[in-house]
Amino acid sequence: MAITTEELNNQIQLITDLRGKEKAAGQAKKTITDELEAEEKKMIELLTAADLTSYKSPYGTAGLSFRTSAKLPKTDEDWEKLFTYVREKGLDNVIGISSTDVNSMYKDGLAAAIEAGGVRACHGDADWRV
Repeated sequence: MAITTEELNNQIQLITDLRGKEKAAGQAKKTITDELEAEEKKMIELLTAADLTSYKSPYGTAGLSFRTSAKLPKTDEDWEKLFTYVREKGLDNVIGISSTDVNSMYKDGLAAAIEAGGVRACHGDADWRV
């Protein structure tokens, strides 16, 4: 199948134009999101001032929910403390590794193997950018 430079140019132009539209839409979305977050904060203030946890209106229901959360450890020492606590409580089954972690470990190991000369560089899945 013969591909012309015109087809390639047209395809790149189409992708570039769509990226521009996507960026503009993203900026518009950010503006709306910022405005929405400010109005939601105001709603929280109104409900709190009225000593309400929820309010039904003709447009929907606004409500407050309360939750607690914990942050992940920042240092290796704190991670070790967390793992020790988890093991002591018999909660080993809650420790997991995400796909991001696995990919990071794989890439680090591959880079080290290539540098050591044990593996030839490979490209893996195709990826490209315009």
